[in-house]
Amino acid sequence: MIRHDADIATTRYTGTDLTGTLNLPVDKNPKRVAKTVKREFAKRYDQTWFPTYGFADTYAFMVTKAFAKQHNLTTISDMGKVANTMTPGSIARG
Repeated sequence: MIRHDADIATTRYTGTDLTGTLNLPVDKNPKRVAKTVKREFAKRYDQTWFPTYGFADTYAFMVTKAFAKQHNLTTISDMGKVANTMTPGSIARG
């Protein structure tokens, strides 16, 4: 993108591009993020963002209530204290 030699990009994530590619601060408003990313990609890289495919690029972290209570977890950041005792998993939504 920086060398202007990319004609097309595959699926992109607005939140990732906002903070990673564009080095802009986090914004939790999805519509505003999309607008900002679209504008900045046009300005910086001469690239056009097309409409979304319709899926959300969000993630959720879950633990059982018992585990959260046992380890006094109230925020995602709290999980860092016990991350080495946890096993990740995923659920496909359809």
